[in-house]
Amino acid sequence: MGSLLTDSTLQISKARYLELVMEEWRTFLQAQKRDIMATFNKYDENGDGVMTLNEFTILMKDLEPSVSPRDSANLFMRVSSISARL
Repeated sequence: MGSLLTDSTLQISKARYLELVMEEWRTFLQAQKRDIMATFNKYDENGDGVMTLNEFTILMKDLEPSVSPRDSANLFMRVSSISARL
C-alpha cells in the first residue's frame, strides 16, 4: 500500500513556519524561566527575593564546582552593577 503523501504535498509557508517556531520558542522560554526562578528561590536562603554574594557563591559552586570563589564574586559584582542600573 503506497503513501498518499509525497514530497510535493508536504509544504509549509514561511509565515506558518515562523509562527510554529515562535510558538515553540515561547514554550521553551517559559519553561526556562520557571527553572531559573526555581533555582534562584532555592538559593535565596531567607526568601527575601534578593541574592547575597554568599548565596550566589553557593549557587555557582553547586552549578559548576570548578568555579572559584573569586570568579563567583567577580560575576556577582558584574551582575549586581547591571541590575543596579535597571
